[in-house]
Amino acid sequence: MNYLDFLQELQENISNRFGSDYSVTTRKILKNNSVELDGLMIKGPGACVIPSIYVNHLYPELERGKSIDDIAELVLQIYNESSKKFDGSKSVNLDDGEPEKRVIFRLVNYEKNKRLLEEMPHMRVENLAVIFCYLVSDDDEGIATIRITNENLGVLKLCPKKLPQYAFENTEKLLPYVFEDICSVLLKLAKVKGNGEALEADCSESVRDSIEMAKDQMFVLSNTKGINGAACLLYRGVLDEIYKKIGRFYILPSSVNEVILLPKNENTDYNSLYKMVPQINREQVEDCEVLSDMVYSYPEDSFRLSELIYKCERCEF
Repeated sequence: MNYLDFLQELQENISNRFGSDYSVTTRKILKNNSVELDGLMIKGPGACVIPSIYVNHLYPELERGKSIDDIAELVLQIYNESSKKFDGSKSVNLDDGEPEKRVIFRLVNYEKNKRLLEEMPHMRVENLAVIFCYLVSDDDEGIATIRITNENLGVLKLCPKKLPQYAFENTEKLLPYVFEDICSVLLKLAKVKGNGEALEADCSESVRDSIEMAKDQMFVLSNTKGINGAACLLYRGVLDEIYKKIGRFYILPSSVNEVILLPKNENTDYNSLYKMVPQINREQVEDCEVLSDMVYSYPEDSFRLSELIYKCERCEF
């Protein structure tokens, strides 16, 4: 069965399970870095939220022996979990009277997102771009956001010229930065996964060697959620605070969720780092989570945005 047939049969299977009161459709969804995924949209009677369930990763399950019915059951599990998150008591309210307090920002790759950026307010920073999101929910399970586009600005009742001010104030407050040495981070991951050996097994030999050589001097910058934490690069004063602690350092943009900071010393070689970052991006990072193949140097490559935040005429709105 080819992929298109799989998509059609899965849609029909889900539709038959729900009945005529529900609408089950599929549509192409453009994700970060222009990654295009197929989303299964299940709309119930009077639903204010329509879960978008990505099904591309489920196609290989056919080769592993699962039937369409088996895969449909997986989709239903995902749907039920997402529906519980936004039940009647947690319905999405896009008009809560203070939408400006829900505006946050993300940091993405500029070139890889040109199609998306055409449809939304954004600010270019080096080879990256700041985009704005509306925070729908924030709880122990994570955060849910809606990208702010030129189309939904009116619905959200937001002034585009004030988005940067709102976003930088809110993001620093709602998603505080976390700065840790990489050994502490790996230890936490190992506890979650069960053991450190399983974690290292996921890495290529060259990547393991690179981490081993620098493990005592590598640090991770992210936010308290570990989601879209690369945005912390632009928090006011953060890089200066880190500079006071560890001196001059390289910034390795490991993903949109976090960046790795490496203090400069006689053992750090820029050329080696420049080769390592693209390799890690290809081997270890999902396509939609890649931030950049570049290596930045602080304080030489300044990420200070104080002028951009308050001089919004430079924004590409």
